Amino acid sequence: MAEEKKQDKIIRPFRYPITFVTVFFALLLIYFIIQGVLVYRKHPIQAYNIGTVVSDNMTGSFRGMVLRQEEVVFADTPGYVNYYTVSGERMTKGSLVATVDDSGTLTAKLHDIFYGKDLLSASSVRTIQEEIRSDTASYDPMDFQTAYQAKANIRSTVFECLMADTEGTLLNHLSDVAYTLCRMPYTGFFLPWADGLEGRDVSQLSAADFREGAHERVRRTNQDPVERGSFLYKIAADNQFRIVFRMTEEERQNFAGRDSLTIRMEDGREITGSFRTEELADGETAGVLTFQKYGVNYMDSRFVSFRILDKTVSGFKIPESAIIRKSFFVIDSAFVQPGGGSSQVGVLVQTDGSPVFVACTVYTKSGNEDTNLVSGADTAYIWAKDLKPGTVICADIEDASGAKKPLTYTLGIQAIVEGVYQINNGYCIFKPIVRQNHSLDTSYVMVSPGVRSGLKAFDRIVLNAEEIGENDIVFE
Repeated sequence: MAEEKKQDKIIRPFRYPITFVTVFFALLLIYFIIQGVLVYRKHPIQAYNIGTVVSDNMTGSFRGMVLRQEEVVFADTPGYVNYYTVSGERMTKGSLVATVDDSGTLTAKLHDIFYGKDLLSASSVRTIQEEIRSDTASYDPMDFQTAYQAKANIRSTVFECLMADTEGTLLNHLSDVAYTLCRMPYTGFFLPWADGLEGRDVSQLSAADFREGAHERVRRTNQDPVERGSFLYKIAADNQFRIVFRMTEEERQNFAGRDSLTIRMEDGREITGSFRTEELADGETAGVLTFQKYGVNYMDSRFVSFRILDKTVSGFKIPESAIIRKSFFVIDSAFVQPGGGSSQVGVLVQTDGSPVFVACTVYTKSGNEDTNLVSGADTAYIWAKDLKPGTVICADIEDASGAKKPLTYTLGIQAIVEGVYQINNGYCIFKPIVRQNHSLDTSYVMVSPGVRSGLKAFDRIVLNAEEIGENDIVFE
């Protein structure tokens, strides 16, 4: 019997049946993978809630020159100077300001002669202790200038106490040192620096005087060599001071008729002074603010920066980083008309058949509002993604006699409109804004609340607008 032939064992590959459920879950998996990649690659988007209408004081920043009644004191003899007070200190007539000696060794020799000797009275010791406690309380480890000031204060106090307790004979022991005592000729504030602007009046200044570094500043310190007739120190007569600042014609008109202004200095101090305008030597207009006090706080400054607080506006306060700029078409506002939904406005686009209504983002001036983006009540800005340069729009417009006349206009002229991306519904919608000015915090801007198709109270906007585009879905 013939041997039976064995059948070959055939292994067929497994095929998963393709069904609707398989396709659905495969597509769902691909979708989640794509969305995950998009989220990973996107910058995190931060939102900002604009809140309600607020009021804020705001103007531009100004830089002004500080003028005082100053008198310069010059050295009577050559030598090396040692000061016994600090800049900005108020000193009475006859107080010891400095000594000038021919060798620069006066202080060292006094130390060698009197070191270890009990020359101070109990009241002088208490005075010095109080000075040390005061300087310790005002010491700032982040500002080493306070250490220099404390050293000068204590040094001056010790020297004055020694002079008082020795009845003025302290310096009689220095027969081998030629020195000169420099005392205050009248009561005032001691200042060890000069820049050549002392004694200048407003009419003697020009625009060039306000440039950074236009005047070299000389500041004397201990052990500086001085020549006979060279600058030694100067005296500010009192606490009064003036701030002179250049003004544009627009700024001059804004403050016309004002006789006082309130300003905020860089240190946060708000002060009110009388105001007037004067003409500089080169014909430019300058504002002059006069203050009766607080001059002691700015004794070391010739130039200061400040903001005028007398202009108050109301609006939405939004971050500067949220503002984006976009091109809008400029048209006659007569072409803008309602259509579509009850709240929609737009234009009629001419086609081969009947005109087609296209809803637009529109900005127009309404009434006599000052917060308009454009000049002229007959101008409007429009934008829609379907509108391109060369698109022809049409409308029936009344002429002077009141008869309606069909007119057309070809879109072409464009202008930049500022706005923000509103994200109330989870995607970016461009909302035009009209900025009024910067807030006192210059990273924020005050914008008008009455802009058509603009922002409303409690809208949410994109904080980092440059990192996203219109109609993008927002991932916060």
